[in-house]
Parts: sequence; structure tokens; C-alpha cells
Amino acid sequence: QNPVRQKVTSFLDGMPLLGQQGGLQFIGVDQVEVMRGPQSSAFGRATFAGAINYVSATPGDEFVGDMRIATSDLGRNELQFSLAGPINDGYTFAANFDQFDGSDEWFSSDGFELGGQETTYLTGKLTFAPSDKFDGYVRLLYSEIDDEPPIEFFATPAERDACSNVTLGMGNRYLQGPFNCSVAVPSGGYPRNHTPEAIFPEGSPEYFAAQSFSVLDPASRVERQRIQTQLNFHQDSGSTLELLAFYSEDELRRWYDSDTTGADPVVSFPMGMTMVQGVSSMANPNNIEETYLEARWLSPGEGRLRWLVGASVYDYSSLTNVWSQFAGVVLGLEDEANQGNDFIPNLVLSDSSTNSGIYANLTYDITDRTTLSLEGRFQKDDVTNVDNITGNSFNNTTNSFQPRIGLNHTISDQVSVYGQLSAGTNPAGVNLPFVEQVRIDSLRAAAAAGAVAFDESTFLTFDEEELTNLEFGVKASLLDSRLQLAAAIYVME
Repeated sequence: QNPVRQKVTSFLDGMPLLGQQGGLQFIGVDQVEVMRGPQSSAFGRATFAGAINYVSATPGDEFVGDMRIATSDLGRNELQFSLAGPINDGYTFAANFDQFDGSDEWFSSDGFELGGQETTYLTGKLTFAPSDKFDGYVRLLYSEIDDEPPIEFFATPAERDACSNVTLGMGNRYLQGPFNCSVAVPSGGYPRNHTPEAIFPEGSPEYFAAQSFSVLDPASRVERQRIQTQLNFHQDSGSTLELLAFYSEDELRRWYDSDTTGADPVVSFPMGMTMVQGVSSMANPNNIEETYLEARWLSPGEGRLRWLVGASVYDYSSLTNVWSQFAGVVLGLEDEANQGNDFIPNLVLSDSSTNSGIYANLTYDITDRTTLSLEGRFQKDDVTNVDNITGNSFNNTTNSFQPRIGLNHTISDQVSVYGQLSAGTNPAGVNLPFVEQVRIDSLRAAAAAGAVAFDESTFLTFDEEELTNLEFGVKASLLDSRLQLAAAIYVME
């Protein structure tokens, strides 16, 4: 669940974008480069299976504009427009507003709309070239996603039994094969209970206890603010020094009625403790902060031997607390619902890392049709995990080298073949839940009972992952480019 450990990473103009990637829009984008992995030598960590690079549009020689408006009978409304001006001291601006209300039948039994989605996406790019020796750009991006809870309807016991065709050993009914049953939309709405305190007298102990499990804002929200820049300094020798940097902040939160029923809670106070049964909610507020700085020196592009050297520093922090009583935290109900004690999150996902690397690439045209490329990256991943429940802190440092060797041969203007050997790495880390006392006690009790053969230390840490890929392929453009062919044979270990 940690976004820094994903196997494919998206990039904006060659700079990484972690966290929520599904909200990226194609508006303001000139092209999308999909590079199969591993891509660690070029991009660093979290590119085991490959990298996806969104290349932003660059303003042309003339002013251009575009506007699109769309609507539908399910409440889908979209407004999209873009503007761009001349390339020298030019600009681009693009915006997308997308709202989807869904069917009128999509509501919960306690009156909340379900299944709707809303996206606001703004991006702008300012290019400048005050001289032949210097140019660059600054790009701003803001996005906000505000989605209603999804529609999740579980069949009633009678509907489930009617659709089931297998009886398991303990007598449970189960479905095997295609689902051919009709499950109707519930007449009173999809069962939910976002305000479980409503059945109790306001201000009573039962009211506050149940309120700590309420869902004040049932939604999935993502807000991202990002600024990035690239500065290019062109030398008399024909080489170029490039400086790249960005800063980004993400705030994410999903908050749902996780028991997916309309049941009323049962509140009791055994031996002075507060017990709430029959309802549950889940919220996972997450904050991500990224800072990136890279410098690279490129040779002139016209020679048979071309080279690139660079260095980068990437600082990343992510903290997710998973709560079942998030309303109690937001409303400050520690005294009313938790005997004056702080509410404790169910789970902590924490990762802070500083990744520094140096890399180089050599490309040589052996002949007019055959090109050899060699590249590699030395990288240090300094990862720190902090459990803000126990205060325990863990640090792992992984030093790695990721190489790539590639050979490309052009058979004709329409057909080329290639071969490559590449390696990638994901750094070592810590599984923080295994330092929480309740899990330690549970595992020790289970081990003493003979139910498990491990304890809290068995999976506390995990080793560095390594991937090696050997691949040969062919690419062709045939029949006047009406037929495109890409084929490969590879082995990954």
C-alpha cells in the first residue's frame, strides 16, 4: 500500500510523480511515453515494471485555443479548454472540469448520494528563452478529486443462496462459475449508516460513543499542488547543462461507512469501558511531500558518440493513519467517548526517504544502422519508517547499481530489431504494523497456541528486491504505415 514501493511510476516531463496517479489528465499533454521495465538506470527506484512519462505541450508560433463541452442523461458534465501562445516567452494553460452525478437511484438508505465523481484539473506552463544560451520553463499543476462513496451492494442472504450452486464443507453456500443472478436496486437505498448516533438522545454517553464512529464527510478526496521547472544552459562546445527541480504536496483521504449496512449500533459500558458494536467506519488521511533536484550534462547530439552524465536527489515523505473513529478525532470527543484518552489509529503507514544517485549514458553509432548504448546508475536509498503510536523508528540504507546495455539495428526504413539487458532494484524496508503492541501480543499468543510458526520479528524487515531482464524484439511499420508491429521475447528473473 505504500506508493513509494509501486512497480510502475509516472513521470511529468521526466520528473517522478508518486502518490495518486489515476487522476492525471491528458489535457495539456503533448505525448505519453510508455517504457517497459526495468527503468531503474534511467529513472531510479519504483520503476521495476517500467515508467510512464507525460510530456507537457509546448507553445507554438501562433495563438491557439480549444474548448469542449459535453453532457449526458446520467448527469455527466464536462468543460475542457486550453490556450497557448508563441513559443518564445510563451505559455500554455489548460483546464478540465468533469462532474458525474450518476443515476437518481444511487443513494444510501440514510440519504447520501453515491457513485458521483468530480474532478478539477488545472495546469499551466510558461516557457522563456531570453538568449540563445539560456532557456527553460516553469510548470504549475493543481488537481482536486472529490468522489462520493462508491456503490457497493451485497446480496441479501436469500438472494445469495438463490445464486449459489456449491455447498462448502462447513455448510456455507458459495458461487462457482458465471454470475447469472439479478440483484435489484434496494428500494430504500443502498444500506448505509453514516450517522449511527442518530438513534440515541443527543448529548447522552451512547450518543457520543456512536458519534465517534460516524462519517462526517463520506467521500474520497485528493488534492495535489505541484510546481516544477527546467533550466537549460547551452555551451559554446554544443553541450548543454540542464537543471530540473520540483516540489509537490498531496493530501488524500477516503472516509466511508465500512460495514456497508444500515444497522443501528449497540453501545455498552462494561467495567467502565466503552463498547460500540454493529457499526464501523474507516478513514485513511494521507499526506505526501516530494522535493526533487537533478543536474545533467548532455553532449552535442550530432556526433557518433553521445554521452550524458547526471546526479539527482529526491526527498519523499508519506504518512497514512488508518482510523475507525476518525469522527472522534475530528470532533475532539476524547473526553465524551474515550475516557479522556487519545484515539489510536488502527494502522500506521509511514515512509520517509532520501534517494541520491549518479548516472551516465554512452551511445555510439557503430554503423549508420547499428547503435550501442550503455547506461548505469549508482543509487543510495536512505529510508526511515516511524510508528507514531509507539514512537519506534527504523532506518534502512540500500546501495545499489542498476545497469542497462542496449543494441539497436535498423534493417530498413520500416523494420528494426533490438536487444537489451537491464536490471532494477527496490530498496529494503520495514513493516511497521509488527511493532504495535496489540499485534505483538496477538502473535505471541497465537504462536504459544501452535496456530502460527512466527512472531513479530519474522517479517519486521524485508530485503531489497532485484529484477533482471533480457529481451530481444522487432518493430516494424508496414503497408505504408497502416500496419504497426511490435514483438518481443524476454526472460525476467
